[in-house]
Amino acid sequence: MDTSPRLALPLIIASQAQKHITHNEALAQLETLVQPVVADMAANTPPTAPEPALCVVVGPAPGGAFAGKAGTIAAWINDAWHFHTPQAGWTVVRASDGRTFVFDGDGWTSPAGPLVQQNLEQVGINAAASSSNRLTVASDATLLTAQNNDHRLTINKAHAGATASLLFQSGWSGRAEMGLAGADGFSIKVSADGSSWHDALAIDPASGHVRMPARPLASAYLSGGSLAYPAGRLAGFNASTLLQGGISLGSTLASPASGAPLVVPAEGLYQVSLTLKATQLGVVSILKNETSSLASFDADLSSTNGRSVTFSCILWLSADDRLCLKFDEAATCLRASGQTFMEVVAL
Repeated sequence: MDTSPRLALPLIIASQAQKHITHNEALAQLETLVQPVVADMAANTPPTAPEPALCVVVGPAPGGAFAGKAGTIAAWINDAWHFHTPQAGWTVVRASDGRTFVFDGDGWTSPAGPLVQQNLEQVGINAAASSSNRLTVASDATLLTAQNNDHRLTINKAHAGATASLLFQSGWSGRAEMGLAGADGFSIKVSADGSSWHDALAIDPASGHVRMPARPLASAYLSGGSLAYPAGRLAGFNASTLLQGGISLGSTLASPASGAPLVVPAEGLYQVSLTLKATQLGVVSILKNETSSLASFDADLSSTNGRSVTFSCILWLSADDRLCLKFDEAATCLRASGQTFMEVVAL
């Protein structure tokens, strides 16, 4: 034998002259093949001006000095390319990313990582992880799927006053958050600027009751005792038992009208219910912006002691629309909480 059986290292033969040449050649091959690190895993063209001991894996369609050497390990030593034919199981490491490649007898492949990895300090997938974001993923999509039947994503917080939530951002500025935000009740919050937040939904963990704190709701009424309205007179409201979600009482209507209109904060469908207690009541209308009639009702009521009537309708309203009443016919109403009032709720 004049070469070793595995690495094909040249062997010194008995009585060989200039033994140092063979010995140095074997050392040069060992320098390439022991703990091999390559600059490229598919070099079809020899690198220009290579550094001494530069190694590459020759690509599948080589040319120039690499012609006919596909899949071999090429090393630039003593101003010449030296080629080593890999055997199944040989491994190399790519210098640019530390990735390991194995020759399987036909070609070079990068094996999957270990089946179990424990206590990793940080993991970054296509992105850099950090001490606060120890798992960071940059991707167009993320898939989590069941292996058998069920699949749960668990987010655990340290104590009741801490937060366990999903935060949705736009340009790294918060726009929506859902979960246990500083309490044990589930909530959904939204923000237009990442600074001011509005509770859109809150669920009591003890009862399951659902609240929508930002939902526009109002119950406004007229106070001041009995008042006769001539035909065509406008009337608003001067008190409320509930104003929520941005609904408010606007500026006082111009005299001789009384009260102020209800102002809605957002565009959408609203259910409007009107209750009037009157001794005399004919046609009454709900006005938008003091001019446009949205709905009219004919009570045709005459009662010595007063009687309550209720009307209800669903209306499409725009932000800042103002609602008030118009008595199309002469009427006398009893003005007080629970007697003459309007209820408005966003659907």
